[in-house]
Amino acid sequence: AGDHLVTDQSVAPANFDDRVAIHILHSNVSLSGDLGSKITLADAQDAHTIKIGARAGSVVGEVIPSHVTVEGIEVNGNWTNQTPATDSDFHGAGLDVAEKTSNIKLQNLYIHHTQYYGIGFQRDGVFNCRVLNVRIEDTGADGIDCKNDDGLGYGNEIDGVSVKRHGLAPALTLPQSGIDIRSGWTCKNFAVSDWGTVNGLVGVRYLVNVDSGFNAVAGSGYHFGYVNPSTSTGTQGARIDAPKFSMTNVDFVGCGQAARITSREGHFFGVNALDGVTG
Repeated sequence: AGDHLVTDQSVAPANFDDRVAIHILHSNVSLSGDLGSKITLADAQDAHTIKIGARAGSVVGEVIPSHVTVEGIEVNGNWTNQTPATDSDFHGAGLDVAEKTSNIKLQNLYIHHTQYYGIGFQRDGVFNCRVLNVRIEDTGADGIDCKNDDGLGYGNEIDGVSVKRHGLAPALTLPQSGIDIRSGWTCKNFAVSDWGTVNGLVGVRYLVNVDSGFNAVAGSGYHFGYVNPSTSTGTQGARIDAPKFSMTNVDFVGCGQAARITSREGHFFGVNALDGVTG
């Protein structure tokens, strides 16, 4: 238990992604807390608070760990005392997971006041990863962003996640989402609420992979969710731009637009637009 202040441990970082306070580079590792355990990023660090693995091109080289668990911890990104995120730099996440990793479990976490993402999986696919029972609040960019640029990722799941007040970094030029996934990911039992200001203009998003979705995994999508912004002005409950997508039993409440859908091979069932949704 207790509040642990952490600082950037990188050496001569090549870019923002090399700046990390707690860097897990080995397999079969567990970072676990108990009631009251808190990790806070110190002032003026501009770093990921926790990172698992490393992408190709990193100062430490590509590192691909597996079977890593982070659980039972509050992560405070201390964004007030970091450099505000921009499109090109200062992308410190509360918890960042590098591409190609597998069997990563993030559970029973409270992540808040992050410079950029609450949780990021970047950028090629990951395998059999789980995000379970996580609360995310007050993020500069997306609450959760799960990319799959090579289209090879599969078997990944988000379950029991709540996101509030995402997309609060004013210098970002693109709309940010509470939860943003590509193929190979399924999200269920989720809530995205109290958003719609600054750049947090999309509730949930499913975008095409860089491979144009040719390797999209059928069945990826959102199930059993609740999406409710703080304002209807300029907000989209969902933005669906990739194929082989499914959405079941999701309520969109008070959004300016329930969903923008440009995908093919989609399946929608039990999707409700309520309280002033225009389309």
